[in-house]
Amino acid sequence: GRLRGSDQDIRPIVEREPVTTRRSRLLARIQAHRPEAGFTLIELLIAVVLSSMIAGVTVAALMTSLNVASSTTDEVSDSTDAGLISAFLYRDAQSAGATDPTTAQLDPALGVSTNDTAAGWANCTQPATLVVRFSWVDRTSTSAQSTAVSTYALDANKQLIRRLCKNGTNVDVIVGRSVNAARATCMPDPACGNHPRSVALDVTGSSAAAPFTYTLTAALRANQQGAPTADNSSVVSLIALGDAKASAPCPNLTLTGNGVITVTGDVLVDSSCGPTPIQGNPKLLHPTGTLALVNGVGDPFLARQPPQYRCEGGNQKSTVIGDSPNPKTVVVYSQPITISSAVVFKSGRYVFCAGLSIVDGAIVTGKDILFYMAAGSLTVDANASVDLTAFTAGQDAHLLIWNASPQRSTLNSAANINHYRGMIYAPNASVQVVSENETDLGGVVARTITFTGPGSARVGLALQN
Repeated sequence: GRLRGSDQDIRPIVEREPVTTRRSRLLARIQAHRPEAGFTLIELLIAVVLSSMIAGVTVAALMTSLNVASSTTDEVSDSTDAGLISAFLYRDAQSAGATDPTTAQLDPALGVSTNDTAAGWANCTQPATLVVRFSWVDRTSTSAQSTAVSTYALDANKQLIRRLCKNGTNVDVIVGRSVNAARATCMPDPACGNHPRSVALDVTGSSAAAPFTYTLTAALRANQQGAPTADNSSVVSLIALGDAKASAPCPNLTLTGNGVITVTGDVLVDSSCGPTPIQGNPKLLHPTGTLALVNGVGDPFLARQPPQYRCEGGNQKSTVIGDSPNPKTVVVYSQPITISSAVVFKSGRYVFCAGLSIVDGAIVTGKDILFYMAAGSLTVDANASVDLTAFTAGQDAHLLIWNASPQRSTLNSAANINHYRGMIYAPNASVQVVSENETDLGGVVARTITFTGPGSARVGLALQN
């Protein structure tokens, strides 16, 4: 307990008597009192050797302590800092997500940043120099969510302070008490842009003699909450975008008939266009997640690029229904198309310039398919059989039917169970599902959605057959 004492505290103990002098004096005392002590010659030799060893070790320990006491203490402090910084860094990196769970879209204000501008602090400033900032959205219930921000900053007292800002409350924790320098970088983008995979923190301790330098690395969440697809449908697989500019009020989502609509995942309904965005019997809707009424639901596929096509001249036009030379080719049908027999669509991207009708008796199948409705509508009659699967990768991944026109798509099913293994996307139109038996859909994103008929419907399927 005296390692940090002064030289005057320790020197009298070390230099009071040479080891050889003390050894001779010990021998003389033992010999003088040998009858009382009862030592044999062997015992005497052992005692002298042990005494020498103890004295030597004690002197060595004390002298070493005098030489390295300050740097050893600094290294202990640095080690303590490293453990505490690592714990908080790992926690915040795992929390940080760049996606807003309400809109299922990337938010540039979220994620990780090393930007030391006013905006870079994200309203969580400190009277110090920013090292790194993490931000994410905490969604505690269907209607309650808040943005959390944690900033790491280095102050003039060599302290690394982590501040958590949430719901108007700031909580500070000193995670490093002896830090000379700290610098954050990210992988693969050192500037921490585009939502990186990991963040590294290079820290230099405060020891003047031997500064302790170390790097702490923490991985960000591997799977961010992205746009709703049939693969991640447990996030959001049914979105009613609504139309806030419409002169008539809602509904955005209508539930009639007797069939149960089972949704694997969450349901988002825009509430900005009226007080009653959902009409019909809400008890028919059974989501495994939550039903959220949100003001201003974002379009998760807004950034998707449609196929490059021209309905009049310029693109390949096909007279054979379902024929495509390869998956990347855009096959264009300039005239209205009606399918009344069995058709197997080859893998490809099909553009319908004047609508598509699948009538009673038709059997339509295909894998790695995109149907793009440039104009007109998609109509499936009740006794038609449909089993289509979307692309699982690439620029068209998970989009099965893209209705770019304002005309409603109507999907009927009667005796057959129809499978739409992908997303039905109609940002400017309505999707009506009329089920007399059962209809399975990978997901639906549309301006308005209607489920009707006596049969059931399932939304949120995987893409596999």
